[in-house]
Amino acid sequence: VVPRPIDVRSHIESQSRLLGRLVGERVALRWESQPSMPAAQVDPGSLDQVLLNLVVNARDAMPQGGCITISACTARIDETHCERVRDAKPGDYILVRVADTGTGIAPAIQARVFEPYFTTKEASGGTGLGLATVHGLVKQQGGWLELESTPGFGTTFFVYLPRTAAEAEPARLATQPLQPSDWNVGAGRAVLIIEDEDINRSVLRQMLKRFGFDVLEASDSLQALDLWRQHMKEIQLVISDVGIPGNINGIGVGERIAADRPQTKIIYCTGYSAETL
Repeated sequence: VVPRPIDVRSHIESQSRLLGRLVGERVALRWESQPSMPAAQVDPGSLDQVLLNLVVNARDAMPQGGCITISACTARIDETHCERVRDAKPGDYILVRVADTGTGIAPAIQARVFEPYFTTKEASGGTGLGLATVHGLVKQQGGWLELESTPGFGTTFFVYLPRTAAEAEPARLATQPLQPSDWNVGAGRAVLIIEDEDINRSVLRQMLKRFGFDVLEASDSLQALDLWRQHMKEIQLVISDVGIPGNINGIGVGERIAADRPQTKIIYCTGYSAETL
């Protein structure tokens, strides 16, 4: 976690497309902000995790659809406010609100929502760690969380982030552009792709060959094991779909490969969720 001066307004705007995909078609996502705000001293990755968790919780509270509003503004906290809210500290902050029109949270459990492993989502497999993670991340930045909720009328989370006089740093690229030397990373090493979908296999083949790998391909488990027996000394990496045709699945193929040559690396791919598998 590396807090630095960031423009919260532009940062949230840059995440709006991802958040919109998360909430789905039945939920409207709205974004409001002051025209201009000072920077907040916050770790961008932590802010992303906070937003994702709060938006997913809001979506789950509206099974029939509704509206989520994310807003950001400046806030000045005085001593009176601190007397009401245990974690609050006086000063100037950036306030991010995440409000939904969902089922709301009963007063009896509002004090427990940030406890680790406390969840009201037993039927849908909630872990009770989402809001606990949010609480920990915000406190780690020097801020705090507040909650307002009325059963049947929705919930609003208030995220207070420390404000800074420093200029916001420009957004950083998640990855650096590839340099010419990076294209030879494969250096003639052999990779076995096990994938029954032609289009997926084609994309993997093109990418790996572009990076200098020698590529072997199989579309089912029998073909894969045959290629493995022929080339096991050269193959350093196996990329296998989990659900493949043949008498065993991708994990079964991987287990046989690992038994023959434990140092061979294996990456499993699947279009199914972990719960389904």
